[in-house]
Amino acid sequence: MNDLNGDQFLAFCRKFDTAMLVTKSSCDLVARPMIIAQIDDSGCFWFSADRHSAKVEEIHNDPHVCVTMSGSIGHVSIRGTAVFVRDQDKIDVLWSEAWRVWFPNGSRDERLILLKVDAEEGAYWSTSGVQKVQYLFSMVQSYIRGERPAVNPEIHGRVVL
Repeated sequence: MNDLNGDQFLAFCRKFDTAMLVTKSSCDLVARPMIIAQIDDSGCFWFSADRHSAKVEEIHNDPHVCVTMSGSIGHVSIRGTAVFVRDQDKIDVLWSEAWRVWFPNGSRDERLILLKVDAEEGAYWSTSGVQKVQYLFSMVQSYIRGERPAVNPEIHGRVVL
């Protein structure tokens, strides 16, 4: 994966099902796992949320968030701004039966709102296919030489969305 453009970066992100959402509480950073409902073409990441949850209050106080994803194909970190959306049509489109655990009344549950993160910048580290072999080879070489590995643009990059 050479330097990715925004579309390629979002396509890479769509390979993940879950993410960690990092918010700021009054004194700490807080990370929590979230199911990714959608990543749209404009770089917005969509999640479901309970309007009475701590993350809602944290985001109302400071909408700057970080979304991270990690798996066998690589790692992603996204910086963005979060807002809450109560749009029943959008909820109906994104509704997943897996959400019923938290919203037993379904897509019309009063507590259900959508969390939209407008991604501003992202970073990726690819560790699949040829990139994984390159990464492992680079690490072994660096270890043998007693050096820190160089950042390889084939494996790592930044994207402004």
